[in-house]
Amino acid sequence: MNTYNTVATLATPTLSLSSCAVLCSLSVGIPSLEVKDTAAASELTTAKHAREGRAKVIKKLVVSPHLAACKQIEGEIRAYVRSQTASYDRGRDLLPNTKLIDVKNTVRDFFGKLAHHRELFLQDYPAQVARAQLEMGDLFDEGDYPSVHDLRSKFRWTFVIEPVPESTDFRGTIEEDIRKELSEMYEASTQTRLQQAMQDVWERLMIPLRNMSARLVDKDNGKPTGFQGSLVQNVLDIVEIMRTCNFTNDPAMERVRMELRNALGGVTVDGLKASAPLRAATKTKIDNIINNIPSLGW
Repeated sequence: MNTYNTVATLATPTLSLSSCAVLCSLSVGIPSLEVKDTAAASELTTAKHAREGRAKVIKKLVVSPHLAACKQIEGEIRAYVRSQTASYDRGRDLLPNTKLIDVKNTVRDFFGKLAHHRELFLQDYPAQVARAQLEMGDLFDEGDYPSVHDLRSKFRWTFVIEPVPESTDFRGTIEEDIRKELSEMYEASTQTRLQQAMQDVWERLMIPLRNMSARLVDKDNGKPTGFQGSLVQNVLDIVEIMRTCNFTNDPAMERVRMELRNALGGVTVDGLKASAPLRAATKTKIDNIINNIPSLGW
């Protein structure tokens, strides 16, 4: 009887989850074109009378604005996907169906920018190698530089979208009792990952909330503590995640989301900078919300 109740409880979120979200996996690889030079490191430690192994020399093989742009875009796309999803299972994140089209299109645009800068970089790569030969002196080693063909293969990016599996995916000719056991194991595992995904949302919320609370404390002279223009928006971004990624329909998460929306409605960074009463009132609201957030085991 206890086993049945447990399975029934676990099954409900899984079925609901598979109907409102998909799994997505982002993979981006941009070559660093930086290598260690052990010989140069050994020469450096000898010249500085240091013990062997106390220095490390990293050679920057090329200096390319297009390679730098690729690395910057990689960071931007990772941050974007992170901002739209909840962590779920070893590189696979939960993406709400309501955001699927927008996220897919935005990721495609990012990939287009990566492809653009990759091609410009590869076109300029032979010239970059020639420049490095002039600028790096004895540090230059032709063996450090891959061919254009090999280098192209080191640029990679994929964004895979797949459905959330259900326990009913255990089919085939396996015995019924084994199928039931596998189904129950899967449901339990899914429930654990789902709980971890929800905790991830809570933890992501606490970072900008605590930062806001700390920044709203005035200096001794009554002037505001310096804070960035993203102070309010950083919280509102997570509030949006709380709306779209509340896969378990957690009433506590919805309550906190509404409280934050009401507390920050009409509040701007400029307004906070200009008004000490507004800073004090907003801090009181934020602190009350923080104090009433369900315990995460901290």
